[in-house]
Amino acid sequence: MTARDLHGIIGRYNFNYSHEVALQEGIARVLTIEQMEFAREVALTQRDRIDFMVGRLGIEVKVGHPLAQVMRQLHRYAQLEQVDELLLVTNRCRHAMVPEQINGKPVEVLFLGWGLLR
Repeated sequence: MTARDLHGIIGRYNFNYSHEVALQEGIARVLTIEQMEFAREVALTQRDRIDFMVGRLGIEVKVGHPLAQVMRQLHRYAQLEQVDELLLVTNRCRHAMVPEQINGKPVEVLFLGWGLLR
């Protein structure tokens, strides 16, 4: 399963994204419906906790965060050995500016307004 594959699966569903907890709950339901093994709130380091891991693919959920903050967080995750790819699920169009690769690892952005932006 790649980040692009997972983008396609999650992108088929509608979500409440008025706040991150609601969006995370919706994504957890989708992953369960799709019979995917996943873990929530995975501690990657003492400082870093990613929202979901599906195998070695990390999913970070962001509702209303500044781009610079999101980039710092994704950059930290992409430095870690246990993460091969990242999928950012967001309600902010500005997050489309996240590069397609960070530290050589693929990054997909699922913008809940329009779907895949690249």
